[in-house]
Amino acid sequence: MGNALVSISSVIALLVLLIDVFRNKFKVQFKKLYLLFSVYFFTVVIATVLNANSFTDLINLTSLLPFIYIPLYVSVLINKKEWGKIVKSGLNAFIISGVLSFILSFFYGVFRAFHAEKSFNSIYITYRHLNDLFGVEPIYVSALYFFSIVIILEYSFLLKTIVKNKITLSVLFIFAIFLSSSRITLVVTLIYVGTKFFLNLNRMNKKSIFLLLSCMALVFIISFTIPTLKSRIMNFDQNISSYSGLALRKKLWKNSWELIEASPLMGYGFRISQIELQGTYKKNNFRRAFINKLNCHNQYFQSLLDSGIFGLIVLLAIGLSPFYFIKDNRPLYLFVASFFFLIITESFLVRQIGITYFVLFFFLLLGINDKNCITEQQKYQELEFI
Repeated sequence: MGNALVSISSVIALLVLLIDVFRNKFKVQFKKLYLLFSVYFFTVVIATVLNANSFTDLINLTSLLPFIYIPLYVSVLINKKEWGKIVKSGLNAFIISGVLSFILSFFYGVFRAFHAEKSFNSIYITYRHLNDLFGVEPIYVSALYFFSIVIILEYSFLLKTIVKNKITLSVLFIFAIFLSSSRITLVVTLIYVGTKFFLNLNRMNKKSIFLLLSCMALVFIISFTIPTLKSRIMNFDQNISSYSGLALRKKLWKNSWELIEASPLMGYGFRISQIELQGTYKKNNFRRAFINKLNCHNQYFQSLLDSGIFGLIVLLAIGLSPFYFIKDNRPLYLFVASFFFLIITESFLVRQIGITYFVLFFFLLLGINDKNCITEQQKYQELEFI
Protein backbone atom coordinates (compact mmCIF):
# COMPACT_ATOMS: atom_id res chain seq x y z
CA MET A 1 0.00 0.00 0.00
CA GLY A 2 2.81 2.37 0.89
CA ASN A 3 4.63 1.73 -2.40
CA ALA A 4 1.39 2.27 -4.30
CA LEU A 5 0.86 5.66 -2.63
CA VAL A 6 4.43 6.69 -3.42
CA SER A 7 3.99 5.64 -7.06
CA ILE A 8 0.71 7.55 -7.40
CA SER A 9 2.25 10.64 -5.78
CA SER A 10 5.23 10.43 -8.14
CA VAL A 11 2.97 10.22 -11.19
CA ILE A 12 0.96 13.25 -10.00
CA ALA A 13 4.17 15.23 -9.38
CA LEU A 14 5.45 14.37 -12.86
CA LEU A 15 2.16 15.44 -14.43
CA VAL A 16 2.32 18.79 -12.64
CA LEU A 17 5.90 19.30 -13.80
CA LEU A 18 4.93 18.30 -17.33
CA ILE A 19 2.21 20.96 -17.38
CA ASP A 20 4.77 23.56 -16.22
CA VAL A 21 7.20 22.61 -18.99
CA PHE A 22 4.66 23.29 -21.71
CA ARG A 23 3.50 26.61 -20.29
CA ASN A 24 4.78 29.74 -21.99
CA LYS A 25 7.29 30.45 -19.22
CA PHE A 26 9.66 27.80 -20.60
CA LYS A 27 11.65 28.37 -23.75
CA VAL A 28 10.55 26.85 -27.04
CA GLN A 29 13.98 25.23 -27.45
CA PHE A 30 13.62 23.41 -24.13
CA LYS A 31 10.20 22.10 -25.11
CA LYS A 32 11.48 20.83 -28.45
CA LEU A 33 14.45 19.07 -26.90
CA TYR A 34 12.32 17.56 -24.15
CA LEU A 35 9.90 16.35 -26.82
CA LEU A 36 12.76 14.55 -28.61
CA PHE A 37 13.82 12.78 -25.40
CA SER A 38 10.20 11.81 -24.75
CA VAL A 39 9.81 10.45 -28.28
CA TYR A 40 12.91 8.31 -27.82
CA PHE A 41 11.54 7.01 -24.52
CA PHE A 42 8.15 6.09 -25.98
CA THR A 43 9.72 4.56 -29.09
CA VAL A 44 11.62 2.11 -26.89
CA VAL A 45 8.54 1.56 -24.69
CA ILE A 46 6.34 0.70 -27.70
CA ALA A 47 8.92 -1.71 -29.10
CA THR A 48 9.24 -3.36 -25.69
CA VAL A 49 5.48 -3.68 -25.18
CA LEU A 50 5.05 -5.26 -28.62
CA ASN A 51 7.80 -7.81 -27.90
CA ALA A 52 7.21 -8.42 -24.19
CA ASN A 53 6.80 -12.03 -23.05
CA SER A 54 6.29 -11.33 -19.35
CA PHE A 55 5.55 -8.58 -16.87
CA THR A 56 9.26 -8.50 -15.98
CA ASP A 57 10.02 -7.26 -19.49
CA LEU A 58 7.79 -4.25 -18.81
CA ILE A 59 9.24 -3.62 -15.35
CA ASN A 60 12.66 -3.20 -16.98
CA LEU A 61 11.35 -0.05 -18.64
CA THR A 62 11.62 1.79 -15.32
CA SER A 63 15.35 2.14 -16.02
CA LEU A 64 14.41 4.50 -18.87
CA LEU A 65 12.39 6.90 -16.69
CA PRO A 66 15.28 9.42 -16.32
CA PHE A 67 14.53 10.41 -19.94
CA ILE A 68 11.20 11.73 -18.64
CA TYR A 69 11.61 13.03 -15.10
CA ILE A 70 15.12 14.53 -15.05
CA PRO A 71 14.36 17.24 -17.66
CA LEU A 72 11.19 18.10 -15.75
CA TYR A 73 13.05 18.65 -12.48
CA VAL A 74 15.76 20.69 -14.22
CA SER A 75 13.10 22.82 -15.94
CA VAL A 76 11.61 23.78 -12.59
CA LEU A 77 15.04 24.78 -11.24
CA ILE A 78 15.82 26.85 -14.33
CA ASN A 79 12.74 28.95 -13.72
CA LYS A 80 13.89 29.92 -10.23
CA LYS A 81 15.83 33.12 -9.54
CA GLU A 82 18.36 31.07 -7.57
CA TRP A 83 19.26 29.04 -10.66
CA GLY A 84 22.69 30.69 -10.96
CA LYS A 85 23.58 29.71 -7.39
CA ILE A 86 22.27 26.20 -7.98
CA VAL A 87 24.51 25.83 -11.02
CA LYS A 88 27.58 27.06 -9.15
CA SER A 89 26.91 24.76 -6.20
CA GLY A 90 26.16 21.83 -8.49
CA LEU A 91 29.33 22.24 -10.53
CA ASN A 92 31.41 22.64 -7.38
CA ALA A 93 29.88 19.49 -5.91
CA PHE A 94 30.42 17.60 -9.15
CA ILE A 95 34.11 18.50 -9.42
CA ILE A 96 34.78 17.84 -5.74
CA SER A 97 32.96 14.48 -5.83
CA GLY A 98 35.00 13.49 -8.88
CA VAL A 99 38.26 14.33 -7.09
CA LEU A 100 37.23 12.51 -3.91
CA SER A 101 36.00 9.41 -5.75
CA PHE A 102 39.31 9.10 -7.59
CA ILE A 103 41.44 9.71 -4.49
CA LEU A 104 39.48 7.12 -2.49
CA SER A 105 39.60 4.59 -5.33
CA PHE A 106 43.31 5.19 -5.90
CA PHE A 107 44.38 4.80 -2.28
CA TYR A 108 42.13 1.76 -1.88
CA GLY A 109 43.84 0.33 -4.95
CA VAL A 110 47.30 1.16 -3.57
CA PHE A 111 46.42 -0.58 -0.31
CA ARG A 112 45.33 -3.71 -2.18
CA ALA A 113 48.37 -3.53 -4.45
CA PHE A 114 50.61 -3.93 -1.38
CA HIS A 115 48.48 -6.24 0.76
CA ALA A 116 46.19 -8.33 -1.49
CA GLU A 117 49.07 -10.54 -2.64
CA LYS A 118 52.50 -11.55 -1.38
CA SER A 119 54.23 -9.00 -3.57
CA PHE A 120 53.23 -5.62 -5.00
CA ASN A 121 50.81 -5.89 -7.94
CA SER A 122 50.01 -2.69 -9.85
CA ILE A 123 46.90 -4.22 -11.42
CA TYR A 124 44.86 -3.07 -8.41
CA ILE A 125 45.33 0.62 -9.30
CA THR A 126 44.24 0.19 -12.91
CA TYR A 127 41.22 -0.51 -15.11
CA ARG A 128 38.36 -2.47 -13.47
CA HIS A 129 40.21 -3.03 -10.18
CA LEU A 130 40.58 0.71 -9.70
CA ASN A 131 36.80 1.10 -9.63
CA ASP A 132 36.01 -1.91 -7.42
CA LEU A 133 35.39 0.36 -4.45
CA PHE A 134 32.29 1.87 -6.05
CA GLY A 135 31.44 -1.03 -8.35
CA VAL A 136 31.17 1.12 -11.49
CA GLU A 137 32.37 0.22 -14.99
CA PRO A 138 35.52 2.14 -16.12
CA ILE A 139 33.70 3.73 -19.09
CA TYR A 140 31.17 5.49 -16.83
CA VAL A 141 33.77 6.71 -14.35
CA SER A 142 36.15 7.93 -17.04
CA ALA A 143 33.28 9.70 -18.85
CA LEU A 144 32.55 11.62 -15.64
CA TYR A 145 36.25 12.49 -15.31
CA PHE A 146 36.35 13.71 -18.91
CA PHE A 147 33.30 15.88 -18.38
CA SER A 148 35.00 17.35 -15.29
CA ILE A 149 37.93 18.37 -17.49
CA VAL A 150 35.57 19.98 -19.99
CA ILE A 151 33.83 21.97 -17.26
CA ILE A 152 37.11 23.17 -15.72
CA LEU A 153 38.85 24.13 -18.96
CA GLU A 154 35.84 25.60 -20.72
CA TYR A 155 35.02 28.03 -17.96
CA SER A 156 38.69 28.85 -17.45
CA PHE A 157 39.27 29.78 -21.07
CA LEU A 158 35.96 31.61 -21.45
CA LEU A 159 37.12 33.74 -18.53
CA LYS A 160 40.44 34.24 -20.36
CA THR A 161 42.41 33.14 -17.34
CA ILE A 162 44.29 30.03 -16.31
CA VAL A 163 44.40 29.26 -12.61
CA LYS A 164 47.07 26.82 -11.48
CA ASN A 165 44.81 24.63 -9.40
CA LYS A 166 42.46 24.25 -12.35
CA ILE A 167 45.33 22.91 -14.43
CA THR A 168 46.31 20.65 -11.55
CA LEU A 169 42.76 19.34 -11.29
CA SER A 170 42.63 18.77 -15.04
CA VAL A 171 45.87 16.79 -14.93
CA LEU A 172 44.53 14.78 -11.98
CA PHE A 173 41.46 13.82 -14.01
CA ILE A 174 43.61 12.99 -17.05
CA PHE A 175 45.69 10.72 -14.83
CA ALA A 176 42.48 9.15 -13.52
CA ILE A 177 41.33 8.46 -17.09
CA PHE A 178 44.69 6.86 -17.91
CA LEU A 179 44.43 4.60 -14.87
CA SER A 180 40.79 3.74 -15.61
CA SER A 181 42.08 2.79 -19.04
CA SER A 182 38.91 3.35 -21.04
CA ARG A 183 40.56 3.69 -24.42
CA ILE A 184 37.77 5.51 -26.22
CA THR A 185 37.59 8.09 -23.41
CA LEU A 186 41.37 8.43 -23.48
CA VAL A 187 41.30 9.22 -27.21
CA VAL A 188 38.57 11.84 -26.72
CA THR A 189 40.45 13.38 -23.79
CA LEU A 190 43.77 13.67 -25.63
CA ILE A 191 42.09 15.21 -28.68
CA TYR A 192 40.18 17.73 -26.59
CA VAL A 193 43.00 18.68 -24.21
CA GLY A 194 45.60 18.82 -27.01
CA THR A 195 43.40 21.06 -29.15
CA LYS A 196 42.53 23.29 -26.22
CA PHE A 197 46.20 23.60 -25.24
CA PHE A 198 47.45 24.69 -28.67
CA LEU A 199 44.54 27.06 -29.35
CA ASN A 200 45.09 28.85 -26.04
CA LEU A 201 48.86 28.66 -25.75
CA ASN A 202 49.23 32.45 -25.96
CA ARG A 203 46.93 32.92 -22.92
CA MET A 204 49.03 30.75 -20.60
CA ASN A 205 52.07 31.95 -18.69
CA LYS A 206 55.33 29.98 -18.75
CA LYS A 207 54.84 28.51 -15.28
CA SER A 208 51.42 27.15 -16.21
CA ILE A 209 52.76 25.65 -19.44
CA PHE A 210 55.69 24.04 -17.59
CA LEU A 211 53.34 22.66 -14.91
CA LEU A 212 50.95 21.20 -17.48
CA LEU A 213 53.68 19.64 -19.66
CA SER A 214 55.55 18.24 -16.65
CA CYS A 215 52.43 16.66 -15.22
CA MET A 216 51.45 15.23 -18.60
CA ALA A 217 54.94 13.75 -19.05
CA LEU A 218 54.68 12.16 -15.61
CA VAL A 219 51.28 10.71 -16.50
CA PHE A 220 52.66 9.13 -19.69
CA ILE A 221 55.72 7.71 -17.90
CA ILE A 222 53.59 6.11 -15.18
CA SER A 223 51.10 4.79 -17.72
CA PHE A 224 53.77 3.07 -19.78
CA THR A 225 55.49 1.75 -16.64
CA ILE A 226 52.42 -0.17 -15.43
CA PRO A 227 52.03 -3.37 -17.52
CA THR A 228 48.20 -3.36 -17.59
CA LEU A 229 48.01 0.22 -18.82
CA LYS A 230 50.78 -0.24 -21.36
CA SER A 231 49.04 -3.31 -22.75
CA ARG A 232 45.67 -1.57 -23.11
CA ILE A 233 47.14 1.59 -24.62
CA MET A 234 49.45 -0.17 -27.07
CA ASN A 235 47.11 -3.00 -28.05
CA PHE A 236 43.84 -1.47 -29.22
CA ASP A 237 43.05 -4.50 -31.36
CA GLN A 238 43.51 -7.15 -28.71
CA ASN A 239 42.58 -10.78 -29.24
CA ILE A 240 38.95 -11.72 -28.59
CA SER A 241 39.96 -13.89 -25.64
CA SER A 242 41.17 -10.75 -23.80
CA TYR A 243 37.53 -9.65 -23.25
CA SER A 244 38.44 -6.30 -24.75
CA GLY A 245 39.73 -4.40 -27.72
CA LEU A 246 38.54 -3.75 -31.25
CA ALA A 247 38.69 -7.41 -32.27
CA LEU A 248 36.12 -8.34 -29.66
CA ARG A 249 33.85 -5.45 -30.56
CA LYS A 250 33.93 -6.23 -34.27
CA LYS A 251 32.69 -9.72 -33.56
CA LEU A 252 30.02 -8.34 -31.18
CA TRP A 253 28.88 -5.94 -33.90
CA LYS A 254 28.78 -8.73 -36.48
CA ASN A 255 26.51 -10.81 -34.25
CA SER A 256 24.38 -7.76 -33.44
CA TRP A 257 23.97 -6.87 -37.10
CA GLU A 258 22.78 -10.37 -37.85
CA LEU A 259 20.01 -9.83 -35.29
CA ILE A 260 19.23 -6.31 -36.53
CA GLU A 261 18.68 -7.55 -40.07
CA ALA A 262 15.97 -9.91 -38.81
CA SER A 263 13.90 -7.07 -37.27
CA PRO A 264 15.09 -3.66 -38.55
CA LEU A 265 11.92 -1.60 -38.07
CA MET A 266 10.88 -2.13 -34.43
CA GLY A 267 13.75 -4.08 -32.92
CA TYR A 268 13.21 -6.42 -29.98
CA GLY A 269 12.53 -4.16 -27.01
CA PHE A 270 14.59 -2.90 -24.08
CA ARG A 271 16.54 -5.72 -22.35
CA ILE A 272 14.61 -8.25 -24.48
CA SER A 273 17.18 -7.58 -27.19
CA GLN A 274 19.90 -8.90 -24.87
CA ILE A 275 18.05 -12.22 -24.55
CA GLU A 276 17.84 -12.42 -28.33
CA LEU A 277 21.50 -11.50 -28.62
CA GLN A 278 22.42 -14.30 -26.23
CA GLY A 279 20.67 -16.69 -28.57
CA THR A 280 22.70 -15.37 -31.51
CA TYR A 281 25.94 -15.79 -29.55
CA LYS A 282 24.99 -19.37 -28.76
CA LYS A 283 24.06 -20.14 -32.36
CA ASN A 284 27.37 -18.73 -33.64
CA ASN A 285 29.38 -20.40 -30.86
CA PHE A 286 30.63 -17.04 -29.57
CA ARG A 287 31.42 -18.42 -26.12
CA ARG A 288 33.11 -15.36 -24.59
CA ALA A 289 30.16 -13.10 -25.30
CA PHE A 290 27.61 -15.74 -24.30
CA ILE A 291 29.24 -16.62 -20.97
CA ASN A 292 29.78 -12.97 -19.99
CA LYS A 293 26.39 -11.82 -21.35
CA LEU A 294 28.01 -8.98 -23.29
CA ASN A 295 25.85 -6.35 -24.93
CA CYS A 296 26.71 -5.14 -28.41
CA HIS A 297 29.03 -2.36 -27.11
CA ASN A 298 27.71 0.20 -29.57
CA GLN A 299 24.77 2.44 -28.68
CA TYR A 300 23.79 2.94 -32.31
CA PHE A 301 23.46 -0.81 -32.79
CA GLN A 302 21.87 -1.03 -29.34
CA SER A 303 19.16 1.44 -30.32
CA LEU A 304 18.49 -0.58 -33.46
CA LEU A 305 18.17 -3.72 -31.34
CA ASP A 306 15.96 -2.05 -28.74
CA SER A 307 13.65 0.04 -30.92
CA GLY A 308 14.61 -0.45 -34.56
CA ILE A 309 15.33 2.21 -37.16
CA PHE A 310 12.82 4.60 -35.57
CA GLY A 311 14.74 4.60 -32.29
CA LEU A 312 18.05 5.18 -34.05
CA ILE A 313 16.65 8.13 -36.03
CA VAL A 314 15.38 9.79 -32.83
CA LEU A 315 18.71 9.16 -31.07
CA LEU A 316 20.59 10.84 -33.93
CA ALA A 317 18.11 13.71 -33.86
CA ILE A 318 18.87 14.20 -30.15
CA GLY A 319 22.59 14.32 -30.95
CA LEU A 320 22.13 16.98 -33.64
CA SER A 321 19.46 19.03 -31.86
CA PRO A 322 21.73 21.28 -29.71
CA PHE A 323 23.63 22.45 -32.79
CA TYR A 324 20.35 23.34 -34.51
CA PHE A 325 18.21 24.72 -31.68
CA ILE A 326 20.74 26.19 -29.22
CA LYS A 327 23.03 29.14 -29.88
CA ASP A 328 26.32 29.91 -28.16
CA ASN A 329 26.63 27.04 -25.68
CA ARG A 330 30.04 25.52 -26.34
CA PRO A 331 30.14 23.30 -23.22
CA LEU A 332 26.87 21.67 -24.32
CA TYR A 333 28.21 21.18 -27.85
CA LEU A 334 31.36 19.54 -26.49
CA PHE A 335 29.42 17.33 -24.10
CA VAL A 336 27.04 16.06 -26.78
CA ALA A 337 29.76 15.60 -29.42
CA SER A 338 32.02 13.69 -27.02
CA PHE A 339 29.13 11.54 -25.77
CA PHE A 340 28.08 10.53 -29.26
CA PHE A 341 31.70 9.61 -29.98
CA LEU A 342 32.02 7.57 -26.78
CA ILE A 343 28.96 5.48 -27.59
CA ILE A 344 30.60 4.12 -30.75
CA THR A 345 32.22 1.46 -28.58
CA GLU A 346 29.82 1.36 -25.62
CA SER A 347 26.09 0.76 -25.12
CA PHE A 348 25.79 3.69 -22.74
CA LEU A 349 22.01 3.89 -22.55
CA VAL A 350 21.29 0.32 -21.44
CA ARG A 351 22.04 1.16 -17.80
CA GLN A 352 20.31 3.74 -15.66
CA ILE A 353 23.65 5.28 -14.65
CA GLY A 354 24.45 5.99 -18.30
CA ILE A 355 20.99 7.39 -19.01
CA THR A 356 21.10 9.60 -15.92
CA TYR A 357 24.58 10.90 -16.81
CA PHE A 358 23.56 11.88 -20.33
CA VAL A 359 20.13 13.36 -19.62
CA LEU A 360 21.12 15.22 -16.45
CA PHE A 361 24.15 17.02 -17.87
CA PHE A 362 22.48 17.62 -21.23
CA PHE A 363 19.71 19.66 -19.61
CA LEU A 364 21.92 21.25 -16.95
CA LEU A 365 24.25 22.59 -19.63
CA LEU A 366 21.24 23.63 -21.65
CA GLY A 367 20.09 25.74 -18.70
CA ILE A 368 23.43 27.42 -17.99
CA ASN A 369 22.78 30.15 -20.58
CA ASP A 370 19.36 30.92 -19.12
CA LYS A 371 18.78 34.50 -17.97
CA ASN A 372 18.15 33.33 -14.37
CA CYS A 373 21.67 31.87 -14.31
CA ILE A 374 23.78 34.46 -16.12
CA THR A 375 23.16 37.49 -18.26
CA GLU A 376 24.64 38.01 -21.71
CA GLN A 377 27.00 40.63 -20.25
CA GLN A 378 28.26 38.34 -17.49
CA LYS A 379 28.79 35.41 -19.85
CA TYR A 380 29.98 32.69 -17.48
CA GLN A 381 31.90 35.08 -15.23
CA GLU A 382 29.77 34.18 -12.21
CA LEU A 383 30.71 30.56 -12.69
CA GLU A 384 34.36 30.84 -11.69
CA PHE A 385 34.79 28.05 -9.17
CA ILE A 386 37.18 25.74 -7.30
